Amino acid sequence: MKLLLDIGNSRIKWARAEGGRLTGCAGALPHGGRLPAELLPIWAALDAPGEGVFAVSVAAPSIEREIGDWLHRNWGCEWRRLITPRVGGGIEIAYAQPAALGADRWAAMVGARQRGLLPSCVVDCGTAVTLDAVDGAGRHLGGVIVPGLGMMRRSLTEGTHHLPAIDEGCIQVLATDTPTGIRSGTLLGLAALIDNLVERLTRSGGVPVLTGGDAPELLPWLSQRYEHAPNLVLEGLAVLAEEVS
Repeated sequence: MKLLLDIGNSRIKWARAEGGRLTGCAGALPHGGRLPAELLPIWAALDAPGEGVFAVSVAAPSIEREIGDWLHRNWGCEWRRLITPRVGGGIEIAYAQPAALGADRWAAMVGARQRGLLPSCVVDCGTAVTLDAVDGAGRHLGGVIVPGLGMMRRSLTEGTHHLPAIDEGCIQVLATDTPTGIRSGTLLGLAALIDNLVERLTRSGGVPVLTGGDAPELLPWLSQRYEHAPNLVLEGLAVLAEEVS
């Protein structure tokens, strides 16, 4: 059994895998730059991963060190952090310097390939929203990065005077108060931006695939048909962990 980790800017996700596929349910917790205390008993209850720990990470070194220390102290093992290569998992990366592409984006493209969704546009709705176009042969054509929903909202409430913090509530195109206007404008604006970019990036056809923590909130407001794959990065990481073992 392998333990897989997807360490994002704001959340850590984990799952177990065997034979290149996830086994059981995946878990997720916000991390705030530190190893969450509530995660420790969950991991402690797991059997030690006899086939290793594999990760993709875009997080700060501080949480990576804490994870490494915990794994060494409790299971006596190290973890392997994957770096994006030129070619791997059936995907050929378009970047001139492939290692500069976040390994989570690479794993998500591998996950889309594993699902038989290529050609496609892979949309990951996290702290930042990334969109990557992949053709039917697994060639990454390139992509774009835009601020995520939370980042958009914070840029308004923290970067301007007299605007209130945003809580949960209804979405209205014609908002009649400022919090609803910000909540609705950022959500509807991001949904429209994703739809527009996906249309531009998928002229060769295929069904776009949507993943990431904000995907469920955005999905009802998207006009195109998307394949929703909540654990897409971990699915791709399961394939990659099998290849590099």
